Amino acid sequence: GSAWPGQRVTHHYPAAPVSGSSPIATRPPRRRLSTLRL
Repeated sequence: GSAWPGQRVTHHYPAAPVSGSSPIATRPPRRRLSTLRL
């Protein structure tokens, strides 16, 4: 596994430089919250 701090920062930074994290990370934080509820 990778112990990159970016993975945890993704919550604060929706457009984290970490590539291959998650497609939702690239999207705005607003939509991310709605997807979590669904």
